Amino acid sequence: RDWSSDVCSSDLLGILMISVWQVQQEEDADPANLIPHRHTFPYVEVNVPPRLGVDADPAASADLTERGVQAIASETPSAYIRAIKSYFYPAIGKNPKNIDAKALLASAYIRLSETIPRDQRLFDTLDKLLFPGPPQNLWTPDYVVARAEYYAMLNRLDQAQEIIDPYLKVRPTPEVLYQKARIAYERREMDTALNIIAKAIPPENVATANPRHLLLYAMLLDKKGQKEGSLQSLLRLKKESISYGPGILYYADFHLRNGKPKKALEAMQFLVNHPGLLEGMQRAEAFAVTARTFETLNMLPQAYLFAKAAFKDHYNREEVEDLLYRIKSKIPQIGRAHV
Repeated sequence: RDWSSDVCSSDLLGILMISVWQVQQEEDADPANLIPHRHTFPYVEVNVPPRLGVDADPAASADLTERGVQAIASETPSAYIRAIKSYFYPAIGKNPKNIDAKALLASAYIRLSETIPRDQRLFDTLDKLLFPGPPQNLWTPDYVVARAEYYAMLNRLDQAQEIIDPYLKVRPTPEVLYQKARIAYERREMDTALNIIAKAIPPENVATANPRHLLLYAMLLDKKGQKEGSLQSLLRLKKESISYGPGILYYADFHLRNGKPKKALEAMQFLVNHPGLLEGMQRAEAFAVTARTFETLNMLPQAYLFAKAAFKDHYNREEVEDLLYRIKSKIPQIGRAHV
């Protein structure tokens, strides 16, 4: 048997496969080939977990709770869903008195703002998880945060603040500070919000910042006109938490608004090709930002494609309709074809 011919054939096949892979990479890297991608998250059960077993197991419950906290550190929708199903839910089943597990489950439900419907089932479940709750002297940071998020979700900011303010004097954790800053932000108290959230951000050489906290800090700096400070925070966010979709989206929009559409497009290519990093409305906003970016770069067919995708789901359909009309007016053949 002539093994040399087999070796040659194998080598040729390997070279061909590498060539195909390189061509595919180049095609994927070419923004002209970028198309909108959607993502469907798995179903999430919303209820108070049933008890698992006859006897409670506090040690196992605590371990599951800690593993859930580690899982949600990336702040992605998939991480929250995994933490709910694999950690917080069974943690409560193993110990129904685990206040932190119940609070963390409630927070996870609240933060999955679109994946989980805001219906009566959710409100009833949150009420059962959080109330009546422990005596105030036994409150924990996780419980305080969940209560504040619950009230904020109901637009009851005064009650959220009544929960947060006294606890800040006891344990001003980064997440409690973030909730306080978020309340101030919702009230348009930008200076107060900025001063508070700055305290929640650890120095870069000390620890990784929570991406939600870092994004709010960057947004507030941006709104206060501190562009360089905002940019540095966004660059840090990109370096520390590349999988945090809302942060990458803001990073792209920041560059687009500041005259750097190519930088914006690089970020949007990553985000569009990883649609599971955003929930539905956020993804629609990502499509709109991508459309505006392509429009700025005069890549009008691509801009039109993404504007159409954004129009389907965007919360501000009037704004996207204006964008769509503007793009169509620049390419009359498309405008005539879609009258």
